[in-house]
Amino acid sequence: MANDESMEATMEAMEEAMEDFENDLKPVDTFFKEADEVHAAIKQLLATSLEFEGDDDKFMKTWVIVSPLNKTLSRYQMMPQLLDGHLEAMIKPVVAHIREHYFSDPSRLDDALFSFLRSVANVRGPKNISA
Repeated sequence: MANDESMEATMEAMEEAMEDFENDLKPVDTFFKEADEVHAAIKQLLATSLEFEGDDDKFMKTWVIVSPLNKTLSRYQMMPQLLDGHLEAMIKPVVAHIREHYFSDPSRLDDALFSFLRSVANVRGPKNISA
């Protein structure tokens, strides 16, 4: 009888250990601590790319925003999966902005927008971006 109880306790402990192990393998919630800053910078970048349309300083004004943005993203090169929960929210507005404002006249395109998209693709990988 004691043997059966001991065996049952051992089996329960093994099942708990397996559950813990499986939980460790599940994706962890994202920890992208600069998420709010990045989303705000993207909004500012999109507004700036339209606000200074035709301005000779537009290049500098957009690059002042996108350069730190790209630097922030590059910090996640070693653990890019932390960005996964935010990829759609970061990319969709930029792509929609390009389609809406620049598709009809590609000569007006802002290189800073593509620099940001390239930076995201470099950090996370093109397969994850296109999915």
